[in-house]
Amino acid sequence: MKKTFKITLFIFMIIALLVGGTVFAKENEFVINKKIIFENNKNNNVKNGFAKIMIGQIDFTSYADDIYLKVTPKPDTIEKDKYGNLYANYNLNGMLKGEKLIINIERRIKTSSFKTEETISARSNGSVTEENKLFIEPQTNVESNDKLIIDKANEITQGLTSDYKKAAAIFEFVNTQMSYTATSSATNKGALAGLNSMSGVCEEFATLFAAMCRAEEIPTKLIAGYKVEENNGKYTIVDHVWAEIYLDDYGWLPVEPTVIYTVNDNRLPYWDTFCALNSANYIPTDMFTRDNANIEYSSFLDALSSDGKILGSNEKIDEITLQVGDDIVEPVKNSFTDLSMYAWAQDPIQSLFEKDIVEGYSNIEYGPERNISKIEFICMLSRTLKYLNENHVDDAYVYYYPSYNQNHWSKEEYDFLMKCYQFYTPSDSMSAGFNNIAEALGTNVDLNTAITRGEAVALMDLFMNSATTSNSFSDTRNSKFAGSIEKAYSMGIIEGYPDGTFRPNGYITRVEMAAVLGRYIEKNMYVM
Repeated sequence: MKKTFKITLFIFMIIALLVGGTVFAKENEFVINKKIIFENNKNNNVKNGFAKIMIGQIDFTSYADDIYLKVTPKPDTIEKDKYGNLYANYNLNGMLKGEKLIINIERRIKTSSFKTEETISARSNGSVTEENKLFIEPQTNVESNDKLIIDKANEITQGLTSDYKKAAAIFEFVNTQMSYTATSSATNKGALAGLNSMSGVCEEFATLFAAMCRAEEIPTKLIAGYKVEENNGKYTIVDHVWAEIYLDDYGWLPVEPTVIYTVNDNRLPYWDTFCALNSANYIPTDMFTRDNANIEYSSFLDALSSDGKILGSNEKIDEITLQVGDDIVEPVKNSFTDLSMYAWAQDPIQSLFEKDIVEGYSNIEYGPERNISKIEFICMLSRTLKYLNENHVDDAYVYYYPSYNQNHWSKEEYDFLMKCYQFYTPSDSMSAGFNNIAEALGTNVDLNTAITRGEAVALMDLFMNSATTSNSFSDTRNSKFAGSIEKAYSMGIIEGYPDGTFRPNGYITRVEMAAVLGRYIEKNMYVM
């Protein structure tokens, strides 16, 4: 399953003393950005389409501490498999020909090498419990109930009296006898294929080890994720699979059977990765499973044409970038000095500032009570939608207000918002995107004039869910923006005034805008 990604990588190591012992551990910190791009490259719009993305799980090993995992845009639904892995589901019904869906998964994680402070007793066994019995069962590509695997496991462990010794013998067999080759006929086919050919990649090494341990009723997990590797001073991040075994009194212990170790051209077992990890460059993201054709972040699209014929998989592009240690780019803190009276808005303003959605009038002036022009709000909304990877039509026709100067600094954001509108209002009309702005602002308006609270919410209407409440404010019943206001209120994006009004015709201030867009991002991002 090895897949190498080109990255720019700088390694940062910390040497830390483990508490209460004399064992030193290496540590690393990573920020991984995984971008998955779907494009409908068929000749039809998607009638019944979906995307299913594995987003994995967090804090499920003893040698990694997830700081956060963020998914944008927010999935329509989340589901969990029996191994604890989470999947993000996106409804792509109506996806236009040539349209793209861009999904971003960002994980920040601290990893460490692993070694027990006390030597593991060779007499140790691993009890099968209600919590771990899943990990003695067979699964796709881990054929622990196959006779060939059972017989080989029995042969290797014959006469051994403890699970630790049995697992060590199985590790030695896999680690020293299998050939690592990406061109093997067994590659990415699992344990039985690996045993028959005695070759493969990390998947075959790990699944064969796990299958034989499970055949001996030793609870064994399979961990999927990434490994950072160095070759002639260049660093790459590769998909990787390794294992963990369970031993009483020690819990789950990592086992990496894929590292090839030779001395004078003789293969020797690499004990530094048996019940230990000698490197902090292992990044666990999920529990390995082939049951849904998912190893790491994998995804698929099932598209049907208008007449119901299956079109097959559409184009999918994966991109990954990695930051490490001291080279992790930390968000820049703003230096605004005029927000002391707005403690409730300081966090959303900082968040929007980090994302380049807002900026100040100077390094120290934010201008919280200033009004916002219509074109300024269009730009802020557009940048918010870009950050959330909102659906849009790349080649949509963009219609401009007659008074709009196309050399204006706002053109890029104006165009993007139009393309987002076009996605949700597919039409043969070249000005379909413009019509959404015109509904809120009118067809002949100066975009440099201040925007009202109602107009701002109306511009966001297409990007919000349907309303679940009605008549929430005493002064919006007769407003042409009543529906949009109810949508925003039902999603928790807006609030009213203490007197029960919303004041749709009042101008929205920069501090109010920050709160609205900040809440909108929170509602449209899945965070673990």
